[in-house]
Amino acid sequence: MAISLSVGLTAVALVPATPARAAEPAAAAGARHLSETEGGSPNDFELLNERSGAIEHSAGTLWAGKYLDHRTGRIHIVYRDAANGVVAGPQLRSERSEQATAGLPEGLVLGSASWLPPPDDGRLVLAYRAGDEEGSCRREVTVDARSGGVSVTESLDC
Repeated sequence: MAISLSVGLTAVALVPATPARAAEPAAAAGARHLSETEGGSPNDFELLNERSGAIEHSAGTLWAGKYLDHRTGRIHIVYRDAANGVVAGPQLRSERSEQATAGLPEGLVLGSASWLPPPDDGRLVLAYRAGDEEGSCRREVTVDARSGGVSVTESLDC
């Protein structure tokens, strides 16, 4: 029994450890997504430009990459959600914008946006109005930048 335990421990010690892998970089994830959806290899897609930006009406951000497909000469736009790593085409931006405005009555436009001071820092208040008149529908939405949570904090004349 002692010999088999010794052999087992030696075998475990000789197996190389698998290094921990960090999250896939956005540019590599975009090229991989394009190779899966358009065919070819991730190396067929050259990143021409990249940037991150806020999702309208929310505290979320999307990374955007513009790629050249060397096989066809076509340009592709890819987005990556910073919160969960989801990678997709332009429909991802539309989806996230629609999710951010879900629950808001139609016809409301953004009137103002302001960050709350400490101790509530990291929270953004968005004020929407139905019109310029006093007494028109007004709704305030608070977005928590840390958690991504959204809550309606005030609703007047709606």
